Amino acid sequence: YSSAASDVYKRQRWVWAVFSTACVLGAVGLLMRAAGLQGAGLPLVLAGLLSYHPWKADLALGQVYGLLLGLLTLAWYGYRRDRPVVLGTALGLLLAFKMTGLLLWPLLAVQRRWRALAWAAGTALAVIGLSLPWLGAAAWRAYGSVLLHLTDHPSLAVTAYQTQLGFCRHLFAPDAVWNPAPLGVAPWLSDLLWAASVLGFLGGSLYAAGVGGSSDAVFAAFTVAGVILNPYALDYHYTLLVLPILVLLASGLRKPTGPTMTVLTAAVLLT
Repeated sequence: YSSAASDVYKRQRWVWAVFSTACVLGAVGLLMRAAGLQGAGLPLVLAGLLSYHPWKADLALGQVYGLLLGLLTLAWYGYRRDRPVVLGTALGLLLAFKMTGLLLWPLLAVQRRWRALAWAAGTALAVIGLSLPWLGAAAWRAYGSVLLHLTDHPSLAVTAYQTQLGFCRHLFAPDAVWNPAPLGVAPWLSDLLWAASVLGFLGGSLYAAGVGGSSDAVFAAFTVAGVILNPYALDYHYTLLVLPILVLLASGLRKPTGPTMTVLTAAVLLT
């Protein structure tokens, strides 16, 4: 790269980092205000945020998950306030930008939030349509083709992919390059365990959504499932878990019990 191109790149990275930080801080502010985390909790939350590795990785690599956290927070706000336009528009942008929030779609279907789903689908289609003059239809066809083979690559067995599929394949799916020494040689078992975890997470979450109705905890559960069931989730994807962490923290502080706070603390530390 030339010196001029390098300078432009550095300025663009700086601008993006500032914008991403603004999105994260705005999301955290909205989460804390809406969930009732105020007063003495603010310094604790900010300290935790500044030491949160996924967000630092997101900034270091110039990723988009600060922006996506902002959109996810808007979707949560629209969900809890029953504002289908806000919820659907944010969900559609999440899908169009980065295939994020997919598991929130069946949540809305189970709860019969058809207007929000219509807004989500319309927003995603609008983004695709507006991008066609620049990207062309071939780019979207290639993208769809990639999605059809999303779980085929043996590199998913490496521990960098912090997901259910990556964990199962690391244990049982050998590969000379990516996973030369698994615990056992049973590729079928790794895929079976992953499928069982998907059905278990999704089925349990949908049951809770149908029985318990709309709640912050239900939205948080689907957000967590959407990250850990994503075959390609890396450390910076976990920036999205700022939302369920704060939502569940607020819920735990309203009715604090030893076991609840212990489990929540352990989950946050492991993240």
